[in-house]
Amino acid sequence: MARYLVGRVLWMIAVVFGVSIVVFGIIHLTPGDPAQIMLGPTASMDEVRALRHDLGLDQPVIVQYFRWIGRVAHGDLGDSIVLRRPVLDEVLDRFRNTALLAAAAILVSFTLGTALGMASAVRRGSAIDRGIMLLATWGLSLPSFWFGLMLIILFSVRLGWLPGTGMTSPIGGGGAV
Repeated sequence: MARYLVGRVLWMIAVVFGVSIVVFGIIHLTPGDPAQIMLGPTASMDEVRALRHDLGLDQPVIVQYFRWIGRVAHGDLGDSIVLRRPVLDEVLDRFRNTALLAAAAILVSFTLGTALGMASAVRRGSAIDRGIMLLATWGLSLPSFWFGLMLIILFSVRLGWLPGTGMTSPIGGGGAV
């Protein structure tokens, strides 16, 4: 058992390392210079060069990667270019709403799934059972992004029960907590 767990942990480390390389590579392949974006179009080349040096973007890519992975290992995800705030703060600010949404989705799916499963088991082989099976198969076959859009249209646009763009208003207020 211990050997199995050690093997799984080693595979997990290898996968995380591989994903970090892919993410770092994709970030470096995106067009544009982060220093130029941060300073804006009116910045001089000297200002851009100085910021690139401060950010370590003038170092070789391998050096940049290991500096980045070291900072990530210590919980420093860097600063947002657009918001000029630490990325970790932005993630944590949004975590509460994400956790609330996930908990609500689990509660609804568990309750609905249990009720429909019990109804299907009680009326085994009946039209209700076949209808529930058809509904379950249909639900699993639909692309989740399309189904999500259809639910937004139904509950937000048609019925007006829920907001269509999020939990909070851009000018403040709103939210479940």
